[in-house]
Amino acid sequence: MALSPYLYWPLAISGWLSVLAAVTVTLPYLLGVRNLTNGWPLTAEKALAAFSFFRYWRFWVHGLSYCYLYKPSLIPDSPSYTADKDITVIVPTVEPGNSTFGRCLDSICANGPFRIVVITVGAAMHQMAEEALAPIRRAHPSANIEVHHIKAANKRLQIYSGYRVKFQSDVGTETVAASLSASDCVVGIANLGEYPRFLQQCIRWERTSFRSNPRSLLSARAWRRHPWSMYGVQLATITNFAVLGDGLQIYLYLQTAWWADGQGQWGLVCLVAWMLLTKLVKLIPWLWRYPADIVFLPAYLGFAYYHSWIKLHALLTFWNLEWAGRDLEKINDMALK
Repeated sequence: MALSPYLYWPLAISGWLSVLAAVTVTLPYLLGVRNLTNGWPLTAEKALAAFSFFRYWRFWVHGLSYCYLYKPSLIPDSPSYTADKDITVIVPTVEPGNSTFGRCLDSICANGPFRIVVITVGAAMHQMAEEALAPIRRAHPSANIEVHHIKAANKRLQIYSGYRVKFQSDVGTETVAASLSASDCVVGIANLGEYPRFLQQCIRWERTSFRSNPRSLLSARAWRRHPWSMYGVQLATITNFAVLGDGLQIYLYLQTAWWADGQGQWGLVCLVAWMLLTKLVKLIPWLWRYPADIVFLPAYLGFAYYHSWIKLHALLTFWNLEWAGRDLEKINDMALK
């Protein structure tokens, strides 16, 4: 169900009012200001309320929207497009010899697309891809899989090359680009890699956010078309640090009169419980289906806080564009041989 514009714009404005509250109330309090120019006193209670509004308004809007407005799109009985006639999947890879490559391609073939275009780097890697695809072709004899290569490792150029292949033959009306490597695969399966490559991937993704989100926030067109997303996605992604946010909330609570009077112990317990609960909401459907996985909650919460340091490192090195865990010079040298 689409959200009515009569509700969408007020929600978007309210989101940015929460930002204004944090900037004009919480930030001055942290800087030592205790009275604004109009004589309005700044207290820890007001600073805590303003910061909580900023942190959790998005949580409430997204949660209620999911519960009452979200409706999955079902496949129609007579779809306008079908995978076997209209879908081309482009798979850029620099590691076709890795086991993830075979699992990903097997997953894609199981969905029966019209064609799969694998784009790798150099003739030697092209041959590696052909060898890796041999068992896939035997398992899926009807799959239409092509392998092409370019001269240098560059995911954007690899995808572009795949599009060129698609449009030169002028078939397959829809194209899906599958990002594939030993550590990430987004078609059919989700293999995010093992330590330490997974952490390297996290840093790479966060660096991308710190480079691209500010550009979106400066786009007038994006503001006109997606005002809520500017607050709820673009700004939130680069400002949500669990360690800093939770730590700041606890600090502000400890400055309140409730705590000073010795009556705020249970309030602190409730605040900590609330902060942990908000981090677990997304897991509820999964834990409902797989309750035994509840034993992993401590590790999940630990990583949620550790991720703040990953984001901070990404922020301080956002200009680094290298692929995580990949030796591009070695790959390019091999492509030239």
